[in-house]
Amino acid sequence: MKHVFSAAYARPQETEPPKLDGISRDNFVQLLKKIRRHLPNPPGKAAMNTFAIMTSVTRISAWVSEGEEPCCYMAQTEIARLAECTASRIRAHEAELVAAGLIYKHTLGNGGRSGWQDRGIYFTPAIERLEEFRLLEAQMEAQRKEAARLRGLRSTHKRHLSGVIAELADCLGSDHADVLRLSTALNDWPSADRLHSMDLEALTEHERAGDNLCREAWEILRNCEESIAQPLVFERSYIQDTTQNPNSEECNASVPKRTSGKPDDINQFEDTPTGASGREKDYGAETAAHKSEFVEKLGPDRLYHLASPDMKTHLDVRRYRSGALHFHDFVIAADARLPELGINRSAWEEAKRIMGEDTATMCILILDASRDRPGLPVKNPGGYLRGMTRAAERGQLNLIGSLIGLSERKKHEND
Repeated sequence: MKHVFSAAYARPQETEPPKLDGISRDNFVQLLKKIRRHLPNPPGKAAMNTFAIMTSVTRISAWVSEGEEPCCYMAQTEIARLAECTASRIRAHEAELVAAGLIYKHTLGNGGRSGWQDRGIYFTPAIERLEEFRLLEAQMEAQRKEAARLRGLRSTHKRHLSGVIAELADCLGSDHADVLRLSTALNDWPSADRLHSMDLEALTEHERAGDNLCREAWEILRNCEESIAQPLVFERSYIQDTTQNPNSEECNASVPKRTSGKPDDINQFEDTPTGASGREKDYGAETAAHKSEFVEKLGPDRLYHLASPDMKTHLDVRRYRSGALHFHDFVIAADARLPELGINRSAWEEAKRIMGEDTATMCILILDASRDRPGLPVKNPGGYLRGMTRAAERGQLNLIGSLIGLSERKKHEND
């Protein structure tokens, strides 16, 4: 098949026209509509609608069969009728599509089209770029997921910072300079809705600034509580032996039954479902948003010791910045481990909604550290987390037992 190509597009005349591979004509059009704004010379929405109309009147076989090249022979006036616009608008749309590298025009001298003479609108330029478009779609999806992750982290920073500010107000007074400064900074943060319109670079910078402000607030709280000789919430005792509930699940942790005479130790860690409230999710509404019962009881150093080497890497980076670890750091480290563990973010969000942020974070720490557990390794972290969430819904999740088992295993490894 031979054509006289326009100066804007040229393909060797003797080569076989490219074909769609692994995608139908209509899905190809939907792909182009999805990525059009990210093309070097993006066509408008109306131009893409015209593109869809023109492709719809081509033979489906021409997109996939050897020896054929999809072409629209329909007159501009007829396309205009289907598009409910004027022929002049169709000409403008075609010019946009040519500039975007999606079509080339091989028409008669007066601009007419003819199936008998193979004169019309050809879609070969777009078909040749299929892999480029697929790569662009993948990049867009990766950016979408990253933006969702950053928005989730910002929500976490906001909850934690709000809780720390409230505690600082009790410690220093609501009119203290640090309290006023932190409160003003928090109030200046963009709304949750505004985050959706921020580009990835701006969102990344905002999340980083929010994280830094959280850590600064934690350090001010630490200094405040130390100055008045109050024990910090994260400087408490290590794991206590507990009476094991025979109806509870330890997430397959290998833990011997123990008796300490302190049944309240488990009761302090009962997992109760909590929901979301407000525009930004409020996980763990039963306790202060910035606190962790587990960190209070065990201490950050103890939890750090129980973490996997990979989670420790994330915690080390955060501890290097201030010399101390807080509950906030464990939450952010757990979030960072999700893609590395292959855990779907929806499973993480569900776990936080059902169990609260504190318990969900400990679940990540436990399952992560149990991936190399002798005899019973965690092979599917995502499924394991969902199983823990279901156990929490039934009131049968015993994280204390799992933490004891993990602690015992760490001791044996170090012996």
